Amino acid sequence: KEDPIAELKLERAGRDDFTEWRDRLRTGKDGQQRAPRTVNRLVRSVVAALNWATLKAGYVGNPMVWRLDALAD
Repeated sequence: KEDPIAELKLERAGRDDFTEWRDRLRTGKDGQQRAPRTVNRLVRSVVAALNWATLKAGYVGNPMVWRLDALAD
């Protein structure tokens, strides 16, 4: 099952979309809670890809939307 954020166009994305996505990451596919550092690692990987897409590849988006504060351990 894909996450709703997969269908979202970058130019329409808002901070709420990304904070809700991060909250969904906290529960793994097996229903177990993920550790905050695991969620932070996953978020950093996606943020790096989004930064590349907007800054290097020319996709439209606002990088401030996906700059989230890290979860505390």
